[in-house]
Amino acid sequence: MAWWWARNFYGDISRRAFFALHVGEKKLYHRFWACYHSAMFWKELGSALGVRVAIPPVSMSTQSSLAKWMLQWLSEASDEEKSMMIQGIYALWLARNETREGKKIEEPEQIAKAVVMRLEEWQRVMGGHGSVASSQLKDTWKPPEHGWLKANVDGAMVRSGVGGGGGVIFRDEHGVFRGAASVFFPDTCSAEVAELLACRRAVQEAVQKGVQKLHLETDCQTVAGMLNEKKRNLSAMDQIVEEVKSMCSSLAECKITWVRRTANRAAHGLAKLGISNMVSMFWDLVPPDCILSIVSDEILSLV
Repeated sequence: MAWWWARNFYGDISRRAFFALHVGEKKLYHRFWACYHSAMFWKELGSALGVRVAIPPVSMSTQSSLAKWMLQWLSEASDEEKSMMIQGIYALWLARNETREGKKIEEPEQIAKAVVMRLEEWQRVMGGHGSVASSQLKDTWKPPEHGWLKANVDGAMVRSGVGGGGGVIFRDEHGVFRGAASVFFPDTCSAEVAELLACRRAVQEAVQKGVQKLHLETDCQTVAGMLNEKKRNLSAMDQIVEEVKSMCSSLAECKITWVRRTANRAAHGLAKLGISNMVSMFWDLVPPDCILSIVSDEILSLV
């Protein structure tokens, strides 16, 4: 299998990148990046590999504009980023093709795992050692530094593609629960926006709690990158990005970092709860049942 990839897929990286994209002009962006299923897939894959996912601008909705963007991106991306993008697009194309035979499309998490396995196989064939996702297995929640409060955040989308949920959980340097929120965002249309709204909620709660030093942790590299950027954000999400930055600057100290999904399980559970309940809920003293075992396990891992 790996030799097939070496000969047929990586031989001409620019041409093969578009092999999966022959599905009609206006459907390209939606099918491979914008729909709920694809957005969740890229988030899972980026989190598993620790590689920032490149998402074409919304304006790149035609095949010609996407082709131009992709070729430009390929000329600047690292080999690791190229591998993830090409394998990811091809995996989504295969998964969608199977639905033509009446099969239910695989869950985003399962497709992402299959891509990781292919990349590991490729690495072994090329003489690499170890596992592509070996560090993921060891990546667990870690407490903040002394005197800081950590807020883990996560955003998720409903399957219809309209509406999302956000999860926020606060814990101190000893792993002690200091509050949580499960929020429903009815008008959200992308995973990144849901993640940013969850970040905004976390900072708002921190300000209300009188927190001086906040460590904000997200499993979305794109969002972490935007919030850490010194220059003004010029994306379609610039308003909320700059709002979160401004709120963070009102604290004595604030830092924003990326972490893999395995170290952000509690926030992910709260985000999913917000979607399923379609209401916003808050907890101050005891974590909700949906994350109680996660919080307990992560405290025990510190001992």
